[in-house]
Formats: sequence, structure tokens, C-alpha cells
Amino acid sequence: MSKMDWPFIFRPMSRLAVIHLSDIHIHSEKDQCLSQVSAIASACFHSARKADACLIAITGDIAFSGAKAEYIVATELLIAPLVQKLKEETGRQVFVAMVPGNHDCVLKPSNVVRETLIDAVVEAPEKAELADMVDQCTQVQSHFFEFAQHSLLPAAVMPSRLFWQQEFYVGKRCVRISSLNAAWMSRLPEEQGQLVYPINKFEDQLASPACLHLALLHHPFNWYCQSAYHQLRKRLRLSCTAVLSGHEHIGNSGQIDEQLTGSSLFFEAPALQPHGGTADAGFSIHLFDLDNKEVSTQGYKLTRSGVETLGDETCFHWSDDSIVHGALDLTSEFASTLADAGGNFTHSAKEKLTIDDIFVWPDVRKKNDADVARQHTQSASELTAAIVRGESLLFYGDEKSGKSTLLLWYFRDLLSRGFAPVLLSGTDLNLKGGSSSEKRIQRAITEQYKNADTVMSLPRERRILLVDDIDRLKSGLHTLPALFDYANRHFAGICLTACTGLEVTNLTDASATAALSTFDSYELMKFGLKLRHRLIKKWCSLSSVATKPELDQRVHDVETIMNTVIGKQLVPEHPIYLLILLQSCEQHRHGEIQNSGLSFYYQYLITKSLGEVGVKPGELDEHFNYLSILAWRFQSQGCKALDIIELRAANKEFSDRYVTVDLAERLPLLVRARILTKQGDCYGFAYPYVYYFFIGRYLSRNLDDPEIRAWVQASCKKLYLRDRAHAIMFLTHHVENKWVIGQICNVLRDCFSDKKPIELNGDTEFLNGLVERCNQMTLPLPNVDENQSAIREKQDNAAVHDEGDESEEYDYLDLTAKWNLLHKTAEIVGLILKNHYGSLERGQKKEMIQEVFDAPLRALRLWLEEVAEHIPELLQALCQHELQENPRLGYEEAEKRAKKRVFNLFGMVATGTIASAGGYVSAEKLREDVTQVVDAQPTNSYLLIGVAARLLRPGAIPLDAVKKLAGELEKHPYAFGVLQSLGFAHMYMYHTDEPQKQALCSSLKISFESAKVIEIKKQAKLLR
Repeated sequence: MSKMDWPFIFRPMSRLAVIHLSDIHIHSEKDQCLSQVSAIASACFHSARKADACLIAITGDIAFSGAKAEYIVATELLIAPLVQKLKEETGRQVFVAMVPGNHDCVLKPSNVVRETLIDAVVEAPEKAELADMVDQCTQVQSHFFEFAQHSLLPAAVMPSRLFWQQEFYVGKRCVRISSLNAAWMSRLPEEQGQLVYPINKFEDQLASPACLHLALLHHPFNWYCQSAYHQLRKRLRLSCTAVLSGHEHIGNSGQIDEQLTGSSLFFEAPALQPHGGTADAGFSIHLFDLDNKEVSTQGYKLTRSGVETLGDETCFHWSDDSIVHGALDLTSEFASTLADAGGNFTHSAKEKLTIDDIFVWPDVRKKNDADVARQHTQSASELTAAIVRGESLLFYGDEKSGKSTLLLWYFRDLLSRGFAPVLLSGTDLNLKGGSSSEKRIQRAITEQYKNADTVMSLPRERRILLVDDIDRLKSGLHTLPALFDYANRHFAGICLTACTGLEVTNLTDASATAALSTFDSYELMKFGLKLRHRLIKKWCSLSSVATKPELDQRVHDVETIMNTVIGKQLVPEHPIYLLILLQSCEQHRHGEIQNSGLSFYYQYLITKSLGEVGVKPGELDEHFNYLSILAWRFQSQGCKALDIIELRAANKEFSDRYVTVDLAERLPLLVRARILTKQGDCYGFAYPYVYYFFIGRYLSRNLDDPEIRAWVQASCKKLYLRDRAHAIMFLTHHVENKWVIGQICNVLRDCFSDKKPIELNGDTEFLNGLVERCNQMTLPLPNVDENQSAIREKQDNAAVHDEGDESEEYDYLDLTAKWNLLHKTAEIVGLILKNHYGSLERGQKKEMIQEVFDAPLRALRLWLEEVAEHIPELLQALCQHELQENPRLGYEEAEKRAKKRVFNLFGMVATGTIASAGGYVSAEKLREDVTQVVDAQPTNSYLLIGVAARLLRPGAIPLDAVKKLAGELEKHPYAFGVLQSLGFAHMYMYHTDEPQKQALCSSLKISFESAKVIEIKKQAKLLR
């Protein structure tokens, strides 16, 4: 024997062979699988001989109906013989672990009380944490628990009938088995998406250390309700090396790499004895090498002649260098801090919100270029890799922009990847040198980790320092170098946050400037339409939503309100403000607050801000009146800030007229409430929505004043100016006044008044002549979720280049200014209709709707007539371009292509016009009035707008109306193309059930490109 052989002979093995059985469905001793126990054992021998120990892991459905006799058969004819044969072959320990499945419940006859309790848990998932509820619902599993008590080896620690753990050693390596009773709510029939599991109750047990940690459960993740699914999936992936499951009768295995949960394994067993003949009988063996952190898995199939291997052996590697396997464990206090959503936000579907419920990764932009348009925007999630690589990052953001929440999420993200982050707050740091930096960081580690010694002993490359609000450093910015000196020696990377103003203030301290010069700086971006949509979708998903179309409808309703309220930077586009608005929308939806006007949402924000600084409800009227008069003084003087002299004059005027106010107390209070902001010796309104809210309030209460009426009348004619448009819009939020509405409608009526509204009947023949007939539209198969995000991202990018303030007045409006005036006026009229649909008389509503229809149609006629004169030249130029691009192309084909391009260009303009007009009145509460207006004047253009008002929002497609209109437009290719585009836009943006989609495509001559047949593996289903 050579010296090289010696260590390998005496090296203690640390391998575990897991025989994974599931869905056995034992009826009696005559079951086919029981006659093959010897063959099953023989198939396991090869792997078992390589291992230091074996584990028989059964992931549910041992019995067929939960009967006691079935478990006796399972013990005597399956488990005991299998254990005995493995012991005899290997001479090593054989352990047994198991969980129940739905067939391990005695569900016949049905228990009415249990059914009622389960319905209550489905309705309120937090009730799953009630011990009495669990005891009652698991009575149907009594025979299983009696069987498990005698079968589990080693004996389990069972804090609840929902969860138990076993611990044993393989060589010197600790193995932990966490068994989850997912079937405690099973019933007949079993419905997907109904199960609830209170995983948070077992956080401490799941965090217990082990070299190998396996989770056993019967139902894969896709069987749980929305509220339980995310937490269960995330916690098991974080805590366990692998998740073993059954239930679906088809074997599968894989490795999941996620940003939040890192890498984890899953093994889904085939059914040892499937019922219904839907799958092959089989089982799996997983051989875990605990020293090298690798596992090989092999599937087997039972046949009449014995046991055969199924497919090739698959190997995976894993890492246990993170909290997930017990290396790091947070204190309960700090874990609560990480989970806290902040702001005391509530939701009707959940009593206490956590950060998981509402967090959306923000976008950031690197501050490396003065030209904003050239700066690259990316998700903050992409920068975790940079932090891990040891790069130093500094995030700037406005107050309330979400900087602190971002650091908390980075902490969680880094922790899940196996790193040990340490979080400091600048407001608590009073540093006096290197030793104080060390003491403060060690104190933070002790406060944040139960096993602080483990964190302190980790190598530098595993530790990351996170410091929040360095601009508020208690000891001053000059102490930063000492902090960084210590941190650079003990941490791989440093991540900081600061208010935007630090860029200026750090220039006053040379040492701080030098210390920060090595950091890559990023700016937190506002939550534009894309991120806002994700947040709204996440919020709406907290409620019980059965289908994607239903979720689309819920998101659309909330998003419409939110986007209108936020407008064009009226409200800060930061998560905290969006969440406040979401909460107000939730209260409004459930009737807790009765108000149909948008002014409620602005008032909600302002009242909340004032309340936070001590203004009592009984004092709000006085404060509102004070601020209304102050806002009008700003407007009258045409300035955005007033100095203290002007403010004293305004305050005296108010005090003389209404009630005495102490300006020295009032100004600081309004600044703390973020109603006003102080800039040097001057004060201005903190946010546009605050200013315009009080301007609108002042106007609404002084409309009898001739000067105010004159100002309103003049402003209505200048709605192309953002300032005037906002003032008038907020006026209409506060009051429904016939004179004001009449002034606005007069402006809309005067837009392009020299033109007749285009009808799209016979007045576009010059365009219909460009194509021979209504063409079949073949388009790529839409991915709705991706489209919803992509279209909003495009709108965000377009908004970046449209942030100027239209402040210039004109004696003569050019075409662009007229288009803008038309758009803003129609938008305001549409908002009035939607907000006051219940108080406007039908006759007035019809007139307003008709004006909203006619003005865009007049503008479209003007555009078409202007451009139509140049169609021959345009066709000629495009034809020449086609021939230059493709010399082999014949002139006839080149001309045909040129005509199609011109036709499509004109079609886009018409579709946009029709869609805008429909969008202004797209509301369920206006549907009846819109229908009456269309029926009274059924031109093609009116009919298209009526359909657009329905197709531009989620919900049932008006198939009869679309089919009828499509038939009428068959001889009008231009109008038919508009209808086609509207139909596709609906399917592009909203989830549509298959029958409606097919019917719409049939009516509109739309077909989708053949999609590749993709095998949807069970791995994907298990993960979702």
C-alpha cells in the first residue's frame, strides 16, 4: 500500500444517502409497490454503501385516506423492511423523516366546523398562527401523527403540529431536517393557491445552525395563497440547503440562483404509487457529500420486472456560508428593524405591513456627467455586485427619497449572499478617533447579531459596512477619515447615504472631501411611471386577487388616481408619498372616507403633514385659510419665495382680518411640516401640490370677486402655461361651478373652430386609396407583464426631455401651442366629468363629452389636410429611398411599400387622436353618457372614440360593439386600421382571457406570430 492511499482509507466519511419517497397512497397489503420493496432496497445499495448514513425522507401521502390500518401496512411492509435491508447491507445508521400530505387526512365525511375554520384562515391568513385553530384543523391527521411518533428516527422536536425538527450527525457534520405540515388545511377538492402556512412562527428553529439543512413539505410552492407564498418560498430558500417535496407525481430537481435568496436546491419526488395512471411510479436517491458541498441525484422507475434508472445522474454544488445555514443570526430587535415597513402603513388585507410587502428597488444614476441626458440609469439592485467586489459607493438623495430603506434592503440582500453587513447611523456616530470607530462598530455588531463573535472573526472580504446619513454625522464630517481608515482595514466594501446637499457642504472640509473622493457617487431617482407601477402592483397583490385580469383592473383604478394626483411633479415622486397616497386610495376604496373629488388626496397629504407637527383637527380650518391667503399673495406678486418683511405684512393682514397668529411660531411649524421651505432669509412652498392646492382653494372661495373671475377667465385662455393649467385644475378639484366649467369649455370649443370634426366616413378617401383593402395584422405574441413595464419606461424617458416650464405667454398661438392648449383643456374637462359625474346634469355632461370629442377631431382634420397636399412628394421620396436600399426591388413593389409606410404614419396620428379623446372620458361611471353621445351622432370617429374609451382600460372587451364596428369599417381601411390598433393595444397592455382574445382577433383580422413551443418544466412551477 502506498503512502498516498493511507489518508483516504482512514478519512471519516461525511456523506448522507437520502432515499426520497413520496405519494405512496397505501390502500392495503396488496398494493403493487409493497411487493417491490426488495427491489427498491437493492437499487439503493450502491449509493448507500458510499454513504456514512442513510435517510428515508417521505414527503407526504403515505396513506390513501389517512386510515389507521393503512399506516400499519406502511410500517410493517414498507418502512421497517426497507430500514432493515439498508442496515444489513451497509452496517450504518438509517434515519427516517416524513411529513403528511393531503391523503394523510381523514377528509370523509366532511367536517363542517373544520371547513368553516379553513375558510376563516383563507380570508384572514394571520389566523394560521392561532394554536386552537391549528389543533382543530389537524385533528384529521391524528392517525398520521400516531404513526409518525413511532416511525421518526431520531425523535423529533415538535413545537407545533405544523412544524418539527430532527437533528443527527454524519461523521462530524450536523444534519438538520425541518418538516412542514403543509397539508393541515387540505380539503376536498384541493384547490391550488388556497394553502396558508405561518412560516414566521418558526424563524428561530429555521435559523438553527447545521452543515446540511433539508426542508420537507408535501405541496410545492405554487399551491400556497399569495400572502403565504412569498414568505414561505423566501424563508426556506434562505434557511435550507434543499427543499424536498412531492404531491405532483413527477420527479424534478434543480438549483435556483436568486439575488435575494442566493443559491438553493430543490428535489421533487415522483409518486411511488401514483393513482389515476397519470404518471410512472418511481423514487429518487440524493447522495450528499457534506465535506465537498456537492450532491448527486438519480431517479428510478418501478416497472413490472423491477427497478430501472431514469435518466442520467445530476450533480449540484451548494454553499452554506450564510445566515441560511445558521452561520449568522440576527437579534430579534434588529430583525424587526429590518422587517419594519416604516410610516405605520396599513392595508385592508394585512394588519401589519412589512418591508417585503412594499419594497421596490429604486433606480439610480451615476453622477459622472454634467449632461443629465447622457447619464446612465440602472436599478440599485445591480450595484449589490459592486458592493460585494469591495467598491465604495455613496448614494445621494432628497429628504424622504428612501435612502435609509435602501440601506436596510442592501443589508438583507448582502446577508442572503453570505456576507456580514454592519449598519451604522450617522446621527448616532460621535467619533473621536480610530479606537472610537472600532468600539462603535463592535457595539453595532453586538446589537445586530446574536453570534457577534462569529461576525467579528469573519475575514475582511465577508464584511460590508453600511453608513446612513453621513451628512448628519454627530461628530462632524472631519471625523470621516478616521472612520474610513478603520473600515478599509476591516471591511471589503463601504456603502454610504447622504442628502444631496452634502455635495456642497463637504467642500468646506478638505479632509472629508479627500476621504469621499474615492467613492463612486449615485443619485437616487424619483419613482417614475415604471417603478410606480411596480409599487402599485405589489400593493394591490396584497389583497385577495383571483386572476390577472382582476389584478389589472385593481392596478388600473389605483394607478389612474395616483398618476392624476402626482401629475407633472406636483407631488414628490418618492416612495413615502406614494405609500401615503396608496393608503388613502385603500381607505377610499373601502368607503372609510366618502369623497369623490381629487382634492381629498391632496388634503390627505397636507393634513397628515400638519398633524405630525401637532396641528389639531380643530385648527385645520384656520391653517388652511392662512395658507390659502398666503398662496394668493405669492401668485399676485408673481414670485416663488417671499422674504420675512413680506411675510410679516401678510401675517398682519390675516391677523387683523381673522385671528391673531404669531409668525415666529407659525413659520417654523410650517417648515417642520414640509408645507413651507426656508431658503436663506426667504420662504416658499415646499412642493407644487401644496401651493396649487391652496391657490385652488382661494379661488374657489372668492369666485364672486370680479378681479378673481377676471383672473380665472384669462387663465382659462392660457392653459398652455403649466402654472395657469394647474391653478385652474385645482380650482375644479375644489368646486363644481357652472361658470368655471363654461369658461373652460369655451376655450375647448374655440380650439381649431374653423374646422369641422373629421368623421372618418368618406372624408379620408385620399388615404384609403393608399391600400387596396383592410389588411391582416400579424404581430408578435404579447407579453403583458413585460409590456406594462416597458411602455412606462418609455414614457419616463420621454418625460426626462420634457421637464421645461412653459412660462412664456403669446399674443398669437402657433400650432404647437394650440395643440398643447387643446390637450390641457380637454384633460381638465375630462377630470371634471370623472370627479363630478354624480352632480353634473346629463345635458351638461353630454355637451362636455361632445366638446372633448370634437376638439381633437377638428385638430386631426387640420393636420390631415395640411399634410395631404404633400403626399405625392412624400411617396416619391420614400419610393426612391426603397429603391436605393434595395436596387433589385421593382418600382411597383417600392411604391407599394412607400404607400404602406405613409398609410401607417397617418394611422398612428389618427390612433393617437382617437385614443386621447377616448382616454379623457374612459371611466365606468361615464360609460352610459358616452354611449348616448355616440348613439346620437354615430359617425365612424365617434364610434371609434366610444370603443377606445372601453379598450383603453382593463376589463371585459365590448365584443359585440367591436364586431359590428369592424363590419361597418370594412370599406374604410384607414378607420379600420385605427380600430385594429386599439384592439391590439388592449391585448398588449392587459391580460385577456383566451376566448375574448380569439374573438377580438377574429373581428379585427389580427393574428399573432407562432410562438415556439417551450416546455414549461416543473422547476418553474415550483419556484413560482
